[in-house]
Amino acid sequence: MSSKFEILMNQLGISDQLKQDPALVDASIERVVVHKISKVWEFHFVFSNILPIEIFLELKKGLSEEFSKTGNKAVFEIKVLSQEFSNELLQAYYREAFSEGPCASQGFKSLYQNLQVRAEGNQLFIEGSEAIDKEHFKKNHLPNLAKQLEKFGFPAFVCQIEKNDALTQEQEEAFHTENEQIVQAANEEALRAMEQLEQMAPPPVEEKPTFDFQSKKAAAKPKLDKAEVTQMIDVTTEENRLVFEGVVFDVEHKVTRTGRVLINFKMTDYSSSFSMQKWVKNEEEAQKFDLIKKNSWLRVRGNVEMNNFTRDLTMNVQDVQEVVHYEQKDLMPEGERRVEFHAHTNMSTMDALPEVEKIVETAAKWGHKAVAITDHGNVQSFPHGYKAAKKAGIQLIYGMEANIVEDRVPIVYNEVEMDLSEATYVVFDVETTGLSAIYNDLIQVAASKMYKGNVIAEFDEFINPGHPLSAFTTELTGITDDHVKNAKPLEQVLQEFQEFCKDTVLVAHNATFDVGFMNANYERHGLPKISQPVIDTLEFARNLYPEYKRHGLGPLTKRFGVALEHHHMANYDAEATGRLLFIFIKEVAEKHGVTDLARLNIDLISSDSYKKARIKHATIYVKNQVGLKNIFKLVSLSNTKYFEGVPRIPRTVLDAHREGLILGSACSEGEVFDAVVSQGVDAAVEVAKYYDFIE
Repeated sequence: MSSKFEILMNQLGISDQLKQDPALVDASIERVVVHKISKVWEFHFVFSNILPIEIFLELKKGLSEEFSKTGNKAVFEIKVLSQEFSNELLQAYYREAFSEGPCASQGFKSLYQNLQVRAEGNQLFIEGSEAIDKEHFKKNHLPNLAKQLEKFGFPAFVCQIEKNDALTQEQEEAFHTENEQIVQAANEEALRAMEQLEQMAPPPVEEKPTFDFQSKKAAAKPKLDKAEVTQMIDVTTEENRLVFEGVVFDVEHKVTRTGRVLINFKMTDYSSSFSMQKWVKNEEEAQKFDLIKKNSWLRVRGNVEMNNFTRDLTMNVQDVQEVVHYEQKDLMPEGERRVEFHAHTNMSTMDALPEVEKIVETAAKWGHKAVAITDHGNVQSFPHGYKAAKKAGIQLIYGMEANIVEDRVPIVYNEVEMDLSEATYVVFDVETTGLSAIYNDLIQVAASKMYKGNVIAEFDEFINPGHPLSAFTTELTGITDDHVKNAKPLEQVLQEFQEFCKDTVLVAHNATFDVGFMNANYERHGLPKISQPVIDTLEFARNLYPEYKRHGLGPLTKRFGVALEHHHMANYDAEATGRLLFIFIKEVAEKHGVTDLARLNIDLISSDSYKKARIKHATIYVKNQVGLKNIFKLVSLSNTKYFEGVPRIPRTVLDAHREGLILGSACSEGEVFDAVVSQGVDAAVEVAKYYDFIE
């Protein structure tokens, strides 16, 4: 068992007895892929053999429970060195394949999960009745089944249906027997009911009885209480006899020329939404379905089919039943309360849907004493929120999620007085497996040492990250596993690069990324961080040529006729950046008279550089009347004077109006979170000192 796999087992709380199982002796982690947006951790494990099903289920349970505690999800795929397996093991994993994912759709699962299977070479034979031999299943579901088994460590099977006439006959006989029993029971029940009615019936009267729709509706109420409900998000193809449960949010009645009524309605179960349609004979019969109305919770059964008119999946509803829906409650332990300190309303464009009144009402219902409203770049919910909070008897905390920018982004870091034309520069670039200096790896460091526009030395080293490169990394950078497999160790490359850079000025395009990556790796290996001057050619170009719309390396090299043969390979990017640097140095001397390194930040940075600066989110809260006045000033300035695509607040402007306000670090778009991911905890701690609290 590798050390990394053992650490993972300890974190999951796997028992010592299970860890000592022979199946885990050679276990290792090949790689881990983290999907930040979807919060999914994808583990790739290597085992000597396919795991016993009990160990597999224990590992699956441990990963699911541990990662769900932090709002994440863990999935894993298995690679095995030997694909030998018994038929019993294959049968167990075959049933497990239907537990989640694309094989868990109700129609496919109900027909296939309990069938017998056997493997012959790369063929997986599934034995069943004639009912399973449908083109729909062969085309849409069996390939997914084969892929799921492959993730468990089995070979890449080709699934084959093997019809069993005995099973077909047995199934037909069972169907006919069950049908006869149902008919017989129904007839007996009808006879008993008629006898009771005759005994209880009052004397006949002349008046014609009125038709009671409510009684009729109750008598015809479908039995859906025990039906298995399918989540809408799991339905991606046509399927029959599905049951959905959700809330109606749109209803429309259409009467055809023949008098038939089409009830079109839309439902959501908050995993996804679906269009429904119900045909009835006439408007009189349509009254039986008056339970289909906005905000009503229903359970519906029908067939999901492709609608030729809307070209979307639609359920043709057969049965409808109203259900009792219990509203979500705050399930915090006794004596504790959840805090809603970062709520968005429908005034946050393309971000949130609830009205502020609904948020306040829900918070009050859950026992909250206050709720904070923090819409993106505006305070338009304040008046309605004030009235709603007053009515509900809770406190409204006025806030806003602001777009903070640096109003003077440096061109030079660690600046010193130095003649630009006499300095020796090391123009460098790095290639990595991702954007995080903490969770991703360096795979190439390349640099050109230049003096007076000439290359006087070069540095170019690949680095083995210790795991296979992803297809995305290879496609973006052109670097393959063959480039890095025999490369030098990272620490040796870092030491050699520091020696190469002695007594020079460092240069990079978007230097904060490259320098951040290098410093994180220097610190990890006990080496000194970068302390010499660093020029960022991205900010150099933005301030020297503010009229250009794009300042990326590709557009700039094209505009100035600088060769860039393979963008995103570090050696080519570094040399191209160096050629651009000396064009900029010549231009800044001729146009602005700047020849000293230390004067670039003083004389060149324009007053409107905030327009091109990277936006970082921060939450601002009102503490008192002074703060309320200041937040109004900030929102006015950001939407008028400093508006550029979105309302922006330069940091110096925020500092000037900070009295009476509380400043929070906001979400994953905030600079504290960004510093943790890209530079490490120490850098994030320094950034966090600017804020009153960390979210």
